[in-house]
Amino acid sequence: SIRTMKSTLKQLLLTGVAAGFSLVSSQAAIVYSEDFTTDPGSISAGGNNNTVGPGLDIEYGEVAHSSLLTTFDTSGGKMEFTQSGLSADTQNAAAIFLDTSTYTPGTYIWSFDILDYVAGGANTEASFSVFEGVNAGGGDPLTVRLGTANQPTALFPIEDADGASTFSQIGSKTTFSANGSYSLEFTLTEAGSAGDYLALTWSSNETADQSNVLNTTFSVDNIQLNFVPEPSSSALLGLGGLALMLRRRRN
Repeated sequence: SIRTMKSTLKQLLLTGVAAGFSLVSSQAAIVYSEDFTTDPGSISAGGNNNTVGPGLDIEYGEVAHSSLLTTFDTSGGKMEFTQSGLSADTQNAAAIFLDTSTYTPGTYIWSFDILDYVAGGANTEASFSVFEGVNAGGGDPLTVRLGTANQPTALFPIEDADGASTFSQIGSKTTFSANGSYSLEFTLTEAGSAGDYLALTWSSNETADQSNVLNTTFSVDNIQLNFVPEPSSSALLGLGGLALMLRRRRN
């Protein structure tokens, strides 16, 4: 009967929707995670010139008119920014560099927790941002600067130091002012080819030229990067059919 046919069609459409979403869910992938339970290695700290090798590197850099005052530590189960004294025009940054030559271009979600947040003095801020780049020189190591500028108008926090690479910021930086869980969705284009890199960065810096201030300090933990696949044809077909069925029911 017509009623039986409609019921069967409805069941098939709902099954298609469920199968499609199940397929999307099964394709979603965690491409990188770090909780600092063990020392991740591949870390360099100090100065403002950092050498990035292939694969995973966690880098820290500081630019200051005075001696290095900020401590970068990953041995305590989290990535910590601490400061030992008042600074003069200090810019600090840490970055996780990922080799994206085997990644798929598309949508990604980066998430992490901020802990131990302590606000700095006047005209200071903490922020996070994403950069993508190509090692145009074709080889490793890749040399970059972190915490590059004494003025907030300059590119921050990544700058190529050897002239062989190009980095661009994806979207704008996001500031934070409290502990909590944060996430950022972005579209990665530099992926799938040799020499492609992604940099997940955090910074603590001044927003105006000044001396003798305490910058914002904080810790980072539970970092995760997820690839978000495009909806499958099954899901799209099921959604289209369901929309059509609901439209007919209204009519």
